[in-house]
Amino acid sequence: MAGMMVSRSLVVDGGRRLLKARRHIMVLYIANLLLGWFATFGLSSRIGPVTGLSLNSERLVRGFDLGTFLELVNKPEVALYSQVPLGLAFSGMFVIFQLFLTGGIITQYLAAEHIDRSRFYAACGESFWRMVRVALIFVVITALVAGAFYAFRAALDVAVERSGHARTAFSLKSAVLLIEALALLWIRMWFDVAQTDIVASDARRVRSGVAYSFKSVRSAVGLYASYVLIGILMLLGTAFAVFLWWTAAPPSHVIISFLILQSILAFLIALRWWQRAVAADWYPRNLPVRAAIQSAFLKPLPPESAVPEVPLSQ
Repeated sequence: MAGMMVSRSLVVDGGRRLLKARRHIMVLYIANLLLGWFATFGLSSRIGPVTGLSLNSERLVRGFDLGTFLELVNKPEVALYSQVPLGLAFSGMFVIFQLFLTGGIITQYLAAEHIDRSRFYAACGESFWRMVRVALIFVVITALVAGAFYAFRAALDVAVERSGHARTAFSLKSAVLLIEALALLWIRMWFDVAQTDIVASDARRVRSGVAYSFKSVRSAVGLYASYVLIGILMLLGTAFAVFLWWTAAPPSHVIISFLILQSILAFLIALRWWQRAVAADWYPRNLPVRAAIQSAFLKPLPPESAVPEVPLSQ
């Protein structure tokens, strides 16, 4: 019960911190929207002539037919896969832009009041390369964990095929996927706390900050419960919005489909930064010494007996 109360408090207080940085979250959403539009630039000019000459295009105009869509993207005139390099390039630009803003947004999360633009962008610049190094470590560790789970699932598939129990195999695979999702969510939480710690303590040694955060979050049950709760909200909200888009959006009204899909995007960005806000709210409550005084990897302060006494003046 106490853990649930702590989790609810973190989620509510994290939401307040998120609202303080709402302008910067909106900038991220607009940047994602613009870069996504540039990533698809020129695709409509190739799809238009193909669908305009095809009677099957009605199946896409009046609805969504998966078979017709797959037939369309496999046509050499469309060359949908030629957009992949351009899409990856603009996706990389968004990741870099988000890493640049991360230090400033975390600084706003930790501040008691709104910070001005000069302080915000100064925090962005000061933390940028440290955020890049943290992101690289995160990618390596996430890839190792995901690879280990993939190898385990492959071995499980081989074992299940030999046993012949299809229902048991499905249950085991579902359980492994759930455990993998929870493990990756915990890693995400760990590195969110590490980024918060690096910004708050102005630590220059990124690896020490990552190691210190790992030790700190091992018993952070309330923080992890908050992450799981927001993750469930992500899944439920996205599922509802996709269902609404699939059933209620008229195919002839493109603007309605656009608004629903963009609402999903804004929803996911906001909830992802809500998780970071929860980590920023948890950090000063549980690690005030690290945030205000020194790193756990620095030499400890000398004992009181080693400090020379200064005689008082008579």
